[in-house]
Amino acid sequence: MALTYFDLEKEHVINHYRFKPLRDGFLLTNDFGFWVYLSKGEFDLVRHNKIEENQALFSLLKEKGFALTQDNVDKLVNDFRQRSRHLFRGTYNHVIFLGDEKFDEANIKKIADFIAQSQSRELIVKFKGKVPENFEAIGKFAEDFKKTDKSVQFSIELGLENITNELAEFLIINKFDVWIALNDVKIPENKFELVKQLQRRHKVNFYLDVSDEILGKEQEIVDFFAENNLRSFFARKAKGVNKDDFIDFWKKTIDYAYGLNKKNQRIVFNERFASILLNNITSANDAFYPELSSFCTGAVVSELGYASNGDIFANEESIGIELFKIGDASQSYNDVVSGEEALALISSSINSSPFIEMNVFKPYIGSCPVCSYKENGNIILKHPSERTVILTEMLDYLFERVVFEDGF
Repeated sequence: MALTYFDLEKEHVINHYRFKPLRDGFLLTNDFGFWVYLSKGEFDLVRHNKIEENQALFSLLKEKGFALTQDNVDKLVNDFRQRSRHLFRGTYNHVIFLGDEKFDEANIKKIADFIAQSQSRELIVKFKGKVPENFEAIGKFAEDFKKTDKSVQFSIELGLENITNELAEFLIINKFDVWIALNDVKIPENKFELVKQLQRRHKVNFYLDVSDEILGKEQEIVDFFAENNLRSFFARKAKGVNKDDFIDFWKKTIDYAYGLNKKNQRIVFNERFASILLNNITSANDAFYPELSSFCTGAVVSELGYASNGDIFANEESIGIELFKIGDASQSYNDVVSGEEALALISSSINSSPFIEMNVFKPYIGSCPVCSYKENGNIILKHPSERTVILTEMLDYLFERVVFEDGF
């Protein structure tokens, strides 16, 4: 007679976990996205499957999915579903790349019609690239999407040099989610006035490209944002910057921002990437940032990218790379996302490399085939990628603060 694993002497089994030493104890994580910090004695009970000898430990491990019983599996599955809602939403993030080649009206309509076929009721349509040269096309896209029965949020990424009065007015009227890429906080007065106008009348977000020129300016930059009521930025490593220097800049930014927030007894500034990572390790709520999903990094499942000729790519980062082209906008949505190319990419995203599989932070990192290809020329990692190393160091730092510093 076949038996389930619950028909054993014990009424529980120890779920698969990863671990690493952390100060005087051990940090454990599991594929549900939960973690616990245990003393050496508690960890020994886990290793030897004797957790029932410590009822407080048993209750904690049961709650966090390290001990599986007949009465906690449904809760754990529901928690995983809550944490991974982006997987069940349909492709909601659509990135349109604005290059040298102009969009003709036929391709604009074709791409808009294709995106509207997505199963997601709510869509994010993002424009990035050469904005001024394609301003007319952006307006036509906006008009076409307003005719759909979907809820559409427009987003745009641009540099300071691209902001004009006309563009700012258009973005405000059409409620665009504006992302401005900065490489310093020395902003010309006329451009800063347009930034403040976006802030007052709608909202504005920032990427900070961390180059050699701003290394060591953490306090100056955070103070500038806080003093101008600009609450956050995403720190991005610029090309050519040493990863260790970038991590040092990021840590010093977090340290200074934390001290500033503590002094003001409220959040006056936060680094957005740190906020997302903290959400993922302290909450079961989906941050809707699939790039950090342990199951699938979002390519095809949550995001698609589009070129001006209607070619469709797996995600934003892969636009223009032939290997990641999965169809074109003249096809139906279902044919593209269920085609061989799309399914192969999803499969490679799910099957993580041995380096990530062994990493205690795997539930918060994810395996990105596009990132691997761009860094190493291969979708399969042969050694830990720079992305993996950076994320591991970030999570090391955050767990140290969360576990050992009350209130962080």
